[in-house]
Amino acid sequence: MKNGFVCKLLVFGAMVACPVIAAQQTQPEAQPATQPDAAEEVQRDRDPKADAVAERVMKRLGGTEAWNNTHYIQWTFFGARSHTWDTRRMVNRMQYTDGDGVQHTIVIDLNTKTGSAWRDDVAIENADELVKLMDRAHSAWINDSYWLVMPYKLLDPGVHLRHLGERKLEDGTNTKALELTFEDDIGRTPYNKYHVYVDRESDLVVQWDYYERSEQRAPSFTSVWAEWKQYGNIWLSGDRGILRERPAKLTDIAVHDELPGWMFSHPFDPKETK
Repeated sequence: MKNGFVCKLLVFGAMVACPVIAAQQTQPEAQPATQPDAAEEVQRDRDPKADAVAERVMKRLGGTEAWNNTHYIQWTFFGARSHTWDTRRMVNRMQYTDGDGVQHTIVIDLNTKTGSAWRDDVAIENADELVKLMDRAHSAWINDSYWLVMPYKLLDPGVHLRHLGERKLEDGTNTKALELTFEDDIGRTPYNKYHVYVDRESDLVVQWDYYERSEQRAPSFTSVWAEWKQYGNIWLSGDRGILRERPAKLTDIAVHDELPGWMFSHPFDPKETK
């Protein structure tokens, strides 16, 4: 369920897109005997040194089993909106308050892009409005979750990794640099590119550069990955430094094994509203 999802970066209202990683991979059609086996072709395109770095990152973060066994993840994205993500059912609850002080709650099935929405405690019934809200909620989850869990996605299908060698960052940190590009048929913007910097000593991601187009020489922006902490059996980072002269932080991060069911069916705890 978690090995692959769409991602799009929004930075304080300016939309910066990254490719869609399909949640479901279709089986390739049978090829003539003269064609190379698909698995062999993929293997031939891989960079073993880059894969080794990515595998070390995953191990440092708790490992694949710990990631796959993580049930609920909560966080608030840059102070703008909060999320509660059921990673097993692929359902997300998002809340935010608009400029008029009205609280919006949207619960969305991330696979079907359907769900329910409320303004304060009033359900939104209009079908056309719900479709628009589900699309926005889906895009927000795509964006906000990638800012939180990108290091877990390095080895996803459709992601091409290339080892760029040793790089010393401005603060003196010695890193191993990886380049992320994407297959041409992956998602909305397969022309994006990332450089991800992994601390040689800790095996943690400490910085990323985002390139809106892969041919760019200079990144569109650079952001740190700091304040790594353990949550449950996995590690997550909440500090993205300063972007556009404003602090960029993911706060209220939490991992849970269990949560009350009303969180995915009501805007508030029904017991408290009686």
